[in-house]
Amino acid sequence: MNKRAVKVMIIVQIVLLLLVGYGIYKSRVQVDRLNYMTEKYVNLEMDLNYYKDILAYFYSYENKVETNYIGVNESGDSTSLDRLTTEFGDIKIFKYKTSDCTDCVKSALDKMLSIDNKSNFLIMSDFRSYANMHYLKEKHGNIMLLRVSRFETSDVTPCIYQIDDELKISNYLYISIIDKILPSYLNAVNKNETIKSNEILTL
Repeated sequence: MNKRAVKVMIIVQIVLLLLVGYGIYKSRVQVDRLNYMTEKYVNLEMDLNYYKDILAYFYSYENKVETNYIGVNESGDSTSLDRLTTEFGDIKIFKYKTSDCTDCVKSALDKMLSIDNKSNFLIMSDFRSYANMHYLKEKHGNIMLLRVSRFETSDVTPCIYQIDDELKISNYLYISIIDKILPSYLNAVNKNETIKSNEILTL
């Protein structure tokens, strides 16, 4: 085989290798784009489901009368929601169960307890122990705590809402790991603003 033929074969092989390399690169780009679009679609679907849940629960609980839960505070003293509203007036409540999504609860607690005005703010839960309650009290100070033995089976948690002296619910917000609304919500209720159903998605 002459030198010219060898050169031609080498050139052909190089071209083929370049084409194969380009094909692999292009395939990887397409796979990456497909993964990106799939993730974007999944996130969009999760957002839509989240907002649907928020509106559904908002309508379900708005103006509903809350159960007069009876329990104990961090000192072990018996108290109830109606006693607390009689003494303090309107109360903001964060209600969750120890079986709820841990990340959802932690994220929500961090945001809620970072606000400056924690007056008339109640955390209600089936706390596992008084140690959990003491930790929250020592860390955040000006909050109320209510440990209950059980919740109504129909209760959707975790959630945050307000009750008045008649235990009537307002500004109900269901909380999930996608808490895009929570910061704006807290800002609104902290200013004693009433949230309407047609405004909740604009928060």
